[in-house]
This record gives sequence, C-alpha cells and structure tokens, in this order.
Amino acid sequence: MQMPRERFNILYFSSFADLRGGGQISLLKLVSNLDYGRFKPYVAVPGEGTLAEQLRLKDIPVITIETPRVLPFPRPGVLKSLINLTRLTKALNIHLLHTDGPRNTFYASIVKIILQIPVIWHIRVSNRDYFDRILIHFCDRLILVANRLKNRFSWANNESKFVTVYNGVDLKEFIPADTKTKTAAQSTKQATKYVIGMVGRVERPKGQIHLIEACAYLGVLKDQIELLFAGKIIEPDYLKKCQQAARTIGIEKNTHFIGYRDDIRLLLQKIDIFTFTSIDDAFPRTIIEAMGAGIPVITSDVGGCPEAVEEGVTGFVVPKKDPAAIADRILKITDNHNTMLAMGIAGRRRAKNLFSIENNVRRIEQIYSEVLTGNG
Repeated sequence: MQMPRERFNILYFSSFADLRGGGQISLLKLVSNLDYGRFKPYVAVPGEGTLAEQLRLKDIPVITIETPRVLPFPRPGVLKSLINLTRLTKALNIHLLHTDGPRNTFYASIVKIILQIPVIWHIRVSNRDYFDRILIHFCDRLILVANRLKNRFSWANNESKFVTVYNGVDLKEFIPADTKTKTAAQSTKQATKYVIGMVGRVERPKGQIHLIEACAYLGVLKDQIELLFAGKIIEPDYLKKCQQAARTIGIEKNTHFIGYRDDIRLLLQKIDIFTFTSIDDAFPRTIIEAMGAGIPVITSDVGGCPEAVEEGVTGFVVPKKDPAAIADRILKITDNHNTMLAMGIAGRRRAKNLFSIENNVRRIEQIYSEVLTGNG
C-alpha cells in the first residue's frame, strides 16, 4: 500500500498589504494554485489591505505581523517582531519560509537560525540591496523571476542556490487576439485607430513619455494612433510633462491616462499593441498578460523583458529611452494586419508554453520538495 505523503506548512511573507504591484499578484496566484494535499499556505502581511482581503476570500490563513525597518540601529520593535515571528512559526509548525524582499528575508533568516527551518527568497526586483551579500548565506534557494536578475548577485559563486522560475499567468482570464472581432476597415488599414496601451504606475522610471515621443516619428500613421495608459499616478509633475509632450506632438486628444484599473483583463481586449517602455524593471507581469491575451508586445531592453518576448515573432525588444526605435516597430506591426494577428497568436502560444500559472506553481512546488527533503 502506498504511504501518504507528508503535508508541509509554508509561511509566505508579503512586503506590502495591498495588491499594489506584480509581486503581490504573483503571490496571490501562487498560493491560490498550490497542491493543498501537499502544501498548506499561511501568508504574513504587514497590515490589513486588499491582499489580505483576497486571500481570506480563498480561505487562505492570513497573519498580520509588523516587520519594522532594521536600519539604522537600534530600531524600535525589531526584537519584539522577531520574538512574535518565531513564536508564530513554531505554533503553526511551519516547515519552510518563503520571502519576497530583503527586510522580511532578514527576519526569516533569524527565525531560520533559531528553529532550523529552510528559507526561500523570491527575487522579484533587479535593484541591489545593502543586505544582499549577507542574506544569501541564510537562503536555501533564491528564485529569480528572470535569468537576468542573476546580475544582482554577480559576485556570488554558489550557483546551486539560484533557480529561475518565470511569473505565471492564468490564461483562462484572457481572450486571445485571434478570437477578437476585427473590422474590415482595420484589416485594410482604412481610417481606423490602433490602440497602443501600457499598464504601469505613472512615474519617470516607467518611461511613458518615450511612447508619446515615438508618435512624432510615425508620419501619417500618427493620426490613427490612440494611446492608453493605465496605472496609478505616482508623480503628478511627470504626468504633466507627458501631457505637454502629447500637446506638442499634436496627439493630446488621442492620449488617455485612465489611472489605476483592476480590470486589466478587460482593458487588454481594447488594445492592439502593448508597449512597455520602462527604463528599469525586472520581469513585469503585464507583458506576459498581454501575450496571454494575444497582443503583440514592444518592450524596452531592461531586466528580464527580453526573455519574455521572442524577437520578431511575438513582438520586439528596443533600447530603452529610444522613441525612434519604438516608432519603427509600431510601423512594422501595423504595416500588415496579418503580421499583427500572427504575432498575437504566437504570443499566446509562448505564454502557454513558458508562462502559464500551472507551470509556475508546479516548478515552485518542486523546489519546495527538493529543499524540504534534501534531494536537490
């Protein structure tokens, strides 16, 4: 008779209380799709918010625990939080700690020392941190959301600790481009508008202005372009600069900043070309969501973005801060309607093969098993 497998308790840490970015959405997707027969998730959040709300709707236990900043020393509340976290980990019989940022990895590392349980650090940003060189020694694995994020730890020589697992997207949530209703006018390039969209916080590092400036290089196509920017307004001065650029180019009436949206799935149905013009990023979910929706993607060459797009097949990769290059690729996509559709279909296929939530979760579960059983 086959013996039942042990069920492991995993405590996840979120750096934020709200679903404010791709990292929190990825965490929600991960714990929602685990094999609950093998793994029981608990999620620690720094406060109440939309992430905790969504987790509780899925009957996933949520614990609110503060993790104060560690530096500069001495920092009030650090010792108390460490004691509370250690007691919580022991009371819940946690077998593994899964973190997503330097601060909560610091706390998890202390608990690891006390209770002798493994720590996995999910690296979702490319920016280096003061604690990187210290924390790596306490982590049993570091999960990178893209191969390029290994550059953050270029000085490290323990290759066995690093593993790349791309973010996962639930393809059931998106409608592929080849099922959209396309008008005859669009297919013959008559007077119609191409909606070019981007999803991301409105701030300088996201580079929306470079897409606006690209329209100056589009010639007569400029009047057929509608720009759609979704994302929370972080820097109002930058928004004004973008709007001024649109006025100067003469596309202000076709440039729309619509703010934060929680219906990206529906929004993508309106977009013909998805762009990501950030000047510094890791591996944004929005790119693979657009591919899952069957939309050609133009992305800047930052972080792991080039690993998402298959050049010339599902879209294009351009140098950052290069409006002329963006315009050139827009013209290539819109020049032939069949090219646009073919890229969308290829993007959907690539998302299914490389970035499905099923592949993402099963690979992470495999890492858990390796770490917990010592069979890595």
